[in-house]
Amino acid sequence: MLSHTPFNFLLSADRRLKRTITITYDVVAIAFSLYLAIALRLNVYTFDLDFREALTLLSTIVVTIGCFIKLGMYRAVLRYMMLPALSHIFLAVFFSAITLALSGFFFHTFIPRSVPFIYAGLAILTLGFPRVLIRSVYYQLYKRKKANVFIYGAGSAGRDLTYALIQGEEYHPVAILDDDPAKIGQIFFGIRVYPSSEFHELDSLYSPKKVLLAVNNISKGERLRLLEKLSHWPVEILSVPR
Repeated sequence: MLSHTPFNFLLSADRRLKRTITITYDVVAIAFSLYLAIALRLNVYTFDLDFREALTLLSTIVVTIGCFIKLGMYRAVLRYMMLPALSHIFLAVFFSAITLALSGFFFHTFIPRSVPFIYAGLAILTLGFPRVLIRSVYYQLYKRKKANVFIYGAGSAGRDLTYALIQGEEYHPVAILDDDPAKIGQIFFGIRVYPSSEFHELDSLYSPKKVLLAVNNISKGERLRLLEKLSHWPVEILSVPR
């Protein structure tokens, strides 16, 4: 039974605890990556840590965690993490490595020039691999029996529906569609917003059973025209009640 495993405990924990666990892990992973980068470069595994080295480490951790927060990584932890969000890890690690190099220079810390590059590679592994693993395990254990669906509408109704479906047992939302350029590319609960023009590419990738229309801020006439447009898609269209 999965109900007593540590993995299931993480999935069933409240959001605040999940964020706390994830941030704590990230801090440890960043510190370990830097330690291992220096150890591999110098071929020694014990060395002193003085005030300047501590400042360099602290600066690197703060910038990296700050980037993750700014990029919304802690709004898409554990089961909501999608593979496209890994690009955010690459971006955050890029700034983290720059911070490491600059802080080492300004604090006069002994950081060999190759260490930021080694650190970046290790940080991508330690920060990214567990997220990929957790999402893959979750998908195999929990989502494979749920039918894939698309959600049309990235407004409040679409976000509420996405969250409700993730928590439910029947449907698995894999993509949100919208025609508002300002919303394209956003990620809600780990689900990316795509333009509706990419439906056929996404249909080939995910094979959804239904498209759920979650748009409330339009008139009856606009809704009818939208339904007429979507009726040409080779999938069942369901309109979510207002």
